[in-house]
Amino acid sequence: MDLSRILGLIGLLSIVSVWITIFTAIALSSCFDWRANALSDLGDWGTACKGDIECLRLCNRLSEPVFNCGLIVFGSLLTIASIGLTRKAGIYSYTLTGASIFMVLIGLLPERYSPYHYIVSVTFFTLLLLSIIIYVITGERNEKILGSILLVMGSLGFIVYILLANNIISGLGVAVPEVMMSLPGSLWGAMVFYKRMYKE
Repeated sequence: MDLSRILGLIGLLSIVSVWITIFTAIALSSCFDWRANALSDLGDWGTACKGDIECLRLCNRLSEPVFNCGLIVFGSLLTIASIGLTRKAGIYSYTLTGASIFMVLIGLLPERYSPYHYIVSVTFFTLLLLSIIIYVITGERNEKILGSILLVMGSLGFIVYILLANNIISGLGVAVPEVMMSLPGSLWGAMVFYKRMYKE
């Protein structure tokens, strides 16, 4: 197996592993609530609980190292794979590399490092969506359809996030639009690694 295929496989496995990490952290934490929390709360219950002793008592803080270390380790591997992708792919591979780097920074700068955590989180989601947009514009015709569908799904997540942030809708935690944005991005990333590196 040549280097391109190895990097492609690393990219695919990294994407899957990040999601396993996130859902493992959710399973470990007894107080995560899709109606109230952001995914980043899994990495810093001290900040998420806002000093509430009862909240901290209920939360299993083992989710913090699992979530943060998972983003750092698998985000780093994804960065390496994305850099390898730049040899064969277009401009979107550079924004994907940037998104991977900011995923690592989310783990390195949990919520207690405000406002830096917010900045790196927003930049991650922005670069991820931008990567898909560039891919849809510049990609091959047969790949644009699936890319467009995933872009619409991710954009809906962004709209839900804006509505929540402005209190236009309620009853959902930020984790919901975060998943709505990042899951289509992950599916798109897996497709790119497979088609551009692993299959070729």
